[in-house]
Amino acid sequence: MRNTIEIIVENIGLSDFNSKLPAPALVEENGGGVLILFSDMDELSTYANSLILPVDQSDEHLRARTALQKALDKVLDENQVVIKSIKAFAKSLASFIFDAEAHREDKLAIFDSLLENIRTCLNSWELESAIKDSIFELGVQTFDPRLDFYQYAHNEADFNFEQIKNRLIKDLLTIRLGLK
Repeated sequence: MRNTIEIIVENIGLSDFNSKLPAPALVEENGGGVLILFSDMDELSTYANSLILPVDQSDEHLRARTALQKALDKVLDENQVVIKSIKAFAKSLASFIFDAEAHREDKLAIFDSLLENIRTCLNSWELESAIKDSIFELGVQTFDPRLDFYQYAHNEADFNFEQIKNRLIKDLLTIRLGLK
């Protein structure tokens, strides 16, 4: 979900990519290690999957691969935190709507309206307004303050808003399918 992913891996050099590791598209020396750039999480995931351990490896090869894999796993784990935050927010929205005092048909109409309003949002502030406007009839929204969704959605410098929005829509659609 990050825009551009920069990973600094200490204690390995460009020479490790010549003989020990497959080289990513963008890698450069950085002090005592390397700086690797990925344009998005899909590119990072594809590269991480290319690091299949060969049968015959030296200690130096294993050290370099382990350091690289550890750095990649950290970013992949952070991405999972964002995905879980989006899913938790989608569940909170659905719970807020379907726990409210209203007829089931009205709740479904509000839920569908919410989905349509989210689809048209161009930035995180429009998204927040669209959510509030869609559910205002049901009362004051009180979401768990531990939800980090808006922290990621509003941070468009580091996170891709379109990917976050699309993931929220996907999670809401999954919930919607379970309502039939």
